[in-house]
Parts: sequence; C-alpha cells; structure tokens
Amino acid sequence: MSKINPTRSTLLVGLLLFGLLASALPYSSAVRGQGNATPAATVSAAATGAATVSAPVAAYTGTFDGTILFGTPLSLTGSLSKEGNLSKEGYEIWKDVYNTAGGIKIGDKHYKIEIKYYDDTSNAQTSASLADKLIKEDKIQFLLGPYGTSAVLQVSTVAEKNKIPMVEGNGVAESIFSQGYQYTFLVSSPAKNYLQGAVDMALAQDPKPATLALLSADDPFSVEVAEATRKYAESKGLQVVYYQKYPNNSTDLRAPLTEAKGKNPDLFLNSGHFAESVAIIQQAKELGFNAHGYGFSVGPSLPDFYSTLKDDAHYVFGGAQWKAAGTLDPQAVRDSIAKLDFVAFFGHIKFDERGVNIFKPMVVEQWQNGKKQTIWPADVASGKPLWPAPEWGKR
Repeated sequence: MSKINPTRSTLLVGLLLFGLLASALPYSSAVRGQGNATPAATVSAAATGAATVSAPVAAYTGTFDGTILFGTPLSLTGSLSKEGNLSKEGYEIWKDVYNTAGGIKIGDKHYKIEIKYYDDTSNAQTSASLADKLIKEDKIQFLLGPYGTSAVLQVSTVAEKNKIPMVEGNGVAESIFSQGYQYTFLVSSPAKNYLQGAVDMALAQDPKPATLALLSADDPFSVEVAEATRKYAESKGLQVVYYQKYPNNSTDLRAPLTEAKGKNPDLFLNSGHFAESVAIIQQAKELGFNAHGYGFSVGPSLPDFYSTLKDDAHYVFGGAQWKAAGTLDPQAVRDSIAKLDFVAFFGHIKFDERGVNIFKPMVVEQWQNGKKQTIWPADVASGKPLWPAPEWGKR
C-alpha cells in the first residue's frame, strides 16, 4: 500500500471525504444534534453511525490564502428530497470540519472550502444542466456528486466533457461506470452488493428461508440492485417465488404486496427508496402480510424510518454504507485520485479502472427495540439478528 504525505494529500483526502460523508448521509442528521461534539467527533460519528468521540481537532486561527469552490446540484425538493437534503448535510459537515481545522492545505497555503448548491428538483436532466451552469457560470473547481444513479450518470457526462473531477457516494449503478469515463469516482459499494449481505444474513438463520419475494422500483439503481439480488439469491438456493417492478416513486403498493402475500414467502426484499420502504411496511401490516424478515436497499438506515414507523420498524433490516496532488489543476487531481491506495476512516480505498472503490463492503442493520444494530457480517456485528419476525398481531 502506498504511503501518503499528510501535508500534500489533504486536497485528495478532502475530496474523498465529501463523497464519504455524503454516502454516510443516514447519520448526518444525528450528528448535527450532538451538541458540543468536536469536529473530529462529528466526522467519526458521521462515518460510522457511532456516537464515539475522537481526539479534538485544534481550531485554525490563521488566515486563509484563498477559496476552493465546490458545487453540486442536489435533490432539495421533489421525490428524492429526503435523501438529497441529508446529502447536503453530509457535505456541510465536511466543509465545517475542514474549515475549522484550517481548510484544505496545499503546500504551505490554507484554502477555505465553499460550496455552491442548486436544487435539481429530483430531475436528472435538470441536474446535468445545473452542473454545466456551476462549471461555466459559477466557475466551480470541483464537482460534488448529486443524489441518485440517474442524476450522477447525467452529471458524470458533464464532468467528463469539462474535465472536472467528481468523487461521489450516491450513485452506485454499474451503468455509470461502463461509459469509459475517467473523471468520476465512486467511494461506496456498487449497486449489485446492496442486498447480498441481507441474503447471506437470512440464510444463516434458523429457520433458514427457502423462498423470496422481491419488489423493485423501475429506475436504473433499483433494477440493478434487484436483478443482482435475484441472481445471487438463486445461486444460494433460494426460490424466488415473486418478482415485480413498480413505477418509480409509487407509494401505494397494495396490489403487488397482495400478490406477494399470496406466495407466502419466507423473505421479502425491496429495492427502492425511502418513501417506498415506509409505505411497504405500513401496507404490509395493513394487509396482514407476514414474512420471516423484511429487508430494503434504502430506508432503514435513515433515522426517519424509525421516527415515522415507530414500533413497526422493529425487525426490519437493510444494507448500509459506511496521495498528493499538490495542485488545484483538475487533470493532476484526477490522475492522483485514480492512483490512490490508502486506508481512511471509511476503510481501504483503491479505485479500479472504472473509478469504483474495489474495497467497499456493505453491512446489514436491523431495527431492534428502537435502536439500529449492525447484525451482519458477524465479525463486525454489534448485535444478533432477530429472526424470524413475529406476525404483526403478535408484536
């Protein structure tokens, strides 16, 4: 593993941190409410979801030599506004922590971080137009990733055309990284891994599930997750008794849930987004649809999942994420990012030729008595899986 000069590497680590903190968005609301936590403690909590406190970072008392302007179009309104606003909080945590500690240091100079945001209204085409505006009119120096596969795919084209590096953690579909682009880098797990841990966890329980029902939103990210999960589950001996796609952003899913209930599956998995995961649990209870376990690609990791569902969130599980350039020249920064090979608080980071982090695993979390527990893999678990889930009327 290559060693990194801590002074000259700050820009690249900073670039990576904005992607890492955004992909840790489920925790950003929680750490905002930690009161007098130090910036270092905030980073630790945002990255891991734990309320542990690390050594405080000494506040920078000098003057800044300039500003580095980042920019991003984000889903601040629209169907993905929950996820988009949490992404913004992650970026703001990164900005605050770094500026408090002296900003980004290049050589012997300190640069303050500023971020320009635009609301893409959860529209991928709008996201691309706004990214172009950020580059050409606002003169940003680096892009922060938007939220969602569709938006990231569109913005990656803009980044490539303008040769502006973008490190991101919120667009994970393989389709983004099959274009041959060289300016977009993914720090999170790719989509195909999102529910594999949930399958492995379930198959390790007693009674072992034999059948699976799978629902998926009809968008690139969700379909990629679902297709990979279906194939993986079948390779592990699970029988997929029901697999259905529904229009993206649907929240009345009673019809497919009724059909899935009729198949009496042991395990139910959904590949979609926050609003759909909440709706599915509410409507599954309403319909008396009882599976041994309910798992989601997106939803349970957000604090709002429990605050919305209260006790009905119990037993539900889901996947969770957790070198020196010495210059601001975009090409040099891109080339240095591509060569990174180091360990950060987020884990080992090294990109393949597509720009995907090859060392990023997923964990499985479950809501248990009002608290999230990491339940898989066993060697990093903070608790044991509660399995099978009791029927709705017996909880």
